[in-house]
Amino acid sequence: EYWFEQKGDHKYRMALYFHDGNWRMRYRDGIAFNYPLTTFVANERSIATKATEENKSFVTATPSNIIITSTKQSEDSKGTIIRFYEAEGKKCNAHFNLLKPIKEAFKTNLIEYDPIALPLETDGSLSIPVKPWEIVTIMVKN
Repeated sequence: EYWFEQKGDHKYRMALYFHDGNWRMRYRDGIAFNYPLTTFVANERSIATKATEENKSFVTATPSNIIITSTKQSEDSKGTIIRFYEAEGKKCNAHFNLLKPIKEAFKTNLIEYDPIALPLETDGSLSIPVKPWEIVTIMVKN
């Protein structure tokens, strides 16, 4: 007899990904499996609609150990929040390109308070130093 029985109907999903023995080669696939892309309907003037029509990403992050967990409109409706984390325990510079050049960028906390202005690259992209395993919230305006 098992004391930890969970009676009822349960559903499980599983994915097996082959790799060369280094988990860093496939962990993004595992994240994508557990958190599938959520889509929405946007109006014609939306930047997301433009990105879809041109087959481009709204936001691109490099290097590969930077994982974007969410993008949303800021609580004050004055910008876009991008939340991300460093996933491999390595200090690095996270680099972000948006569909349109960034005009202003701020590092903020999880509740979007205490913004600190961030310098931008000349091409309108953003580069920010990130500590190992750090969770970061930034607000960008374009």
